[in-house]
Amino acid sequence: MVRLAVLLMLFASLAAGAQEPAPQPALESAPGTAAAAGPTTGDAQAVAEAEAAIGKSDWKAAETGLDLWLADHPADARALFDAGYVADALDRTTDAEGLYRRAIGADPKSLEAHLSLGLLLARQGKTDDARPELETATTLDAGEAGPAMKARAWRALARMSASTDPTAASNDLLEALKLTAETQADTQMAAEIADQAGEYTAAEKAYRRVLAADPKSVRGWPTCWLKRSNIRRRRRCCAPRMTRFPTTRW
Repeated sequence: MVRLAVLLMLFASLAAGAQEPAPQPALESAPGTAAAAGPTTGDAQAVAEAEAAIGKSDWKAAETGLDLWLADHPADARALFDAGYVADALDRTTDAEGLYRRAIGADPKSLEAHLSLGLLLARQGKTDDARPELETATTLDAGEAGPAMKARAWRALARMSASTDPTAASNDLLEALKLTAETQADTQMAAEIADQAGEYTAAEKAYRRVLAADPKSVRGWPTCWLKRSNIRRRRRCCAPRMTRFPTTRW
């Protein structure tokens, strides 16, 4: 508990020191943003055109171009990742997983392939399989993608550990905050981590920050307050939300 409290205090200091708002992350990493083994000659135009189609969400055109390319270049890590990205976007999870794994086989140092595979597995609830992929992603060079890609891996690890190992989750979130500025989702996650650990004072402070940023946030309602023995304080804190949302059960 003491260790977690110290980490949460550090979280607050890091968040307060962040000067630039973090960009809102996309569902998946964009193709072609990290270094990967692949064609370097003019023949790579086919892959570039497929990536342009991906940028326009023209999945059919992208898939057609990538299939033709991969038929002759089956070990092209960049094209394999792009094909996995397309399959992922089309919710063909089995195909996406296989293509991401092939991309990793062709280039084990591809951060975006490890990250995307880890995120895909985590969304499917396969946390034991997702964790090593995400942990690997945190150790790799992000290349042109910068620190944001690596920070996404740390945040995903934090989310997976939040309900079972609050201290590990806090550590992971702190690593993400060293790379990118705090987001409202980070503050919410910090509150939930502290709440799960029984650190209600720290949780309350984080929940208050969520509500200060978005007074209408239902997720910002401080569940930790409902667990406190100080009924009078609990009612005083919750009364404004109860007035705004009278049908909510408390």
